[in-house]
Amino acid sequence: MDRPHKPQLKTLSPQDAEIVDALLDPPETTGLTGSDTAALSLDQRSEQVVEKYGERGRRVIAWLQSIGHWPSEEPADNLDQRVTDSLANTTVLDALLDSGSGMSHEQVMATFGDKATRVSHLLDMIGYLPADAPADDLVQRTIARIENATAREREIVGVIQHVEAQRPAATGTGSASSAAVAMSHGDTPIAFRWRELIAVAAMLLIGFSLLFPVMNRTRSDAMRVRCASHLGASYMAIGSYHADHDSLPRYDVQVGAKWWNVGQPVRNGVVESNSAHLFLLPRNQYLANTKNLGCPSNPDAPKVAATAFDWPNARAVSYSYQNQYTHQPIQMGLVNDVALLADKNPLFTPTADGFSLMFNEKHDASKSGHRHNNPGQMVLLIDGRVQWTQTPMIGGDNIYTAQGIENYTGTESPTNLRDTFLVP
Repeated sequence: MDRPHKPQLKTLSPQDAEIVDALLDPPETTGLTGSDTAALSLDQRSEQVVEKYGERGRRVIAWLQSIGHWPSEEPADNLDQRVTDSLANTTVLDALLDSGSGMSHEQVMATFGDKATRVSHLLDMIGYLPADAPADDLVQRTIARIENATAREREIVGVIQHVEAQRPAATGTGSASSAAVAMSHGDTPIAFRWRELIAVAAMLLIGFSLLFPVMNRTRSDAMRVRCASHLGASYMAIGSYHADHDSLPRYDVQVGAKWWNVGQPVRNGVVESNSAHLFLLPRNQYLANTKNLGCPSNPDAPKVAATAFDWPNARAVSYSYQNQYTHQPIQMGLVNDVALLADKNPLFTPTADGFSLMFNEKHDASKSGHRHNNPGQMVLLIDGRVQWTQTPMIGGDNIYTAQGIENYTGTESPTNLRDTFLVP
C-alpha cells in the first residue's frame, strides 16, 4: 500500500539560524541596534532583521509564522480548563443535534448534567433545540377525547328530541315530526358531522402548510451548524498534518493525471481521486474517524472505516477539496482568501456507474450549488474561517473553476497558488 509523502525536515543555513536567533532570543552578538537588544519588542526586532537581512529576513519570518513557532502572548492561567470546557460543549452539542448518536434528549441531560442544561438553554434561545418526540399514547388519548365528545353530543340530541316530542300539536306537527325524522335513532345529523370533519381537516391542512416551511428551515439551519462544525474539525486535522509534513494532505501526484475517478485503486503508482488525499487524515490518526469528512445534508455519505483509502463512489463525496495535482503543494500561511474545502462542486456529476465524474455543461459556473435546501455552500478558508456564501466567488476567484478554463476532462489543475479549484 502506498504511503503518504513525508517531506524531510530542512536544515537551517548559518545565516537563517542567525536570523532565527535574532528574532526569538537576540544576544548582544546579533548585530541588532539598541542598548538592550533583549528588551526590544518583537516588532522592533522584526523591523531590524528585515533592514539588516532584507528578503531573506522576510522569508524566515513568514516561515516561522507558517509552522506556528512565532512568539505569542503568554496563555491565560485557565487556558487548559477553557479548552477542556470547549471540547465538552462540542460533545454535548453533537449529542443534542445528531439524531444518529443513539441518545435521547433525556439521556443526554442525564449524562452531561449542568453542561447539557446550559447548552440546551442556548439552543432553545436560538431556536435550534430539537422538539421532543410525541407521547406514545397520544393517538389513544386523542381517540378517547373524540369518543367522549361524540357521546355528549348524542345526549344533547336526545334531550332535544324529548323536548320536541312534548310540544303541543298546535305548534305544528310538521316541524316536530321533521325534526324527529332528522334526529331519529339517537344519531347526530349527518350534515352536521360532515361539516365538523371538513372543518377539522381544513384546519389541519392550513396548520401543516404554515408549520412545514418553518420546520424545514429550522432543520436546514441545524444541518448547516453541524456542517460548519465538521469543517472546523477538518481544519484542525489539516493544520496538524501541515505542521508535520509542511504541506496539505496529499500523496505523490502526477500533474495531468485524472482526479475525478473516486474510489478507484491506484493505477501505475498514480492516485486518480482528489478526495482520496483527504483520507490521509483519518488513516494517519489526525482524525478519529471519517464522520467529519461527510456533510449531514448528504444522504449518500456512508459510514466508512478510518483505514479506508477513499469514498466508495462519487455520490458519497460531500466536500470538494483544493485540487492537489500541482507541481508544488500549497503551504498554509503563505496565501490568504484561498478555500480548502466546500460543499461539493456542482460542475461535476456522477457517471452512470457512480464511480467517476463528468463535466456538467448545463450548470452555470457563476451559480452556486444547492445544499442545505438553499442555494449556496459552506466554505472552509485556508485561515480557518468557515462561512456560508450564496456565490462561488471568494476574493474575486470562483472556487469551483480553474482560471481560464471552460471545459473540463478531469485533468485540469490550478493555474497558480492563489487559484482555488475545489474538486471531488
